[in-house]
Amino acid sequence: MKNKLLLSFLVFIFSITFISAYCGDGLLDIPNGEMCDDGGFIWYDGCTPRCQIDEEFMIPNGYCGDGWINGIEECDDGGFINLDGCSNICKHESKKEIKREVKIFKKLTKFIMKFYRK
Repeated sequence: MKNKLLLSFLVFIFSITFISAYCGDGLLDIPNGEMCDDGGFIWYDGCTPRCQIDEEFMIPNGYCGDGWINGIEECDDGGFINLDGCSNICKHESKKEIKREVKIFKKLTKFIMKFYRK
């Protein structure tokens, strides 16, 4: 049981460190120059496809992730992590969305474990 838990943790760390380390993965990567990362490739949504803040979409007197609800933000928990109730683009996350994402992660872990056991 400990080995499975450890492997799941290592798979998670590997996936967020190596697999998802690119602009558009939904994870803010400040050391690589990302100012935002909404996981999309759409212009004029607040975050450009190059992971820079869209100046035309700036929230007056603030920005998403500053910890203050400004302008069109639904929430702002000061973080850039999804699945905590407030997304990295300052929109409320429903329990249904959170459950769906957790289900996807579990399936990925199960798929990787299948090959690990061989």
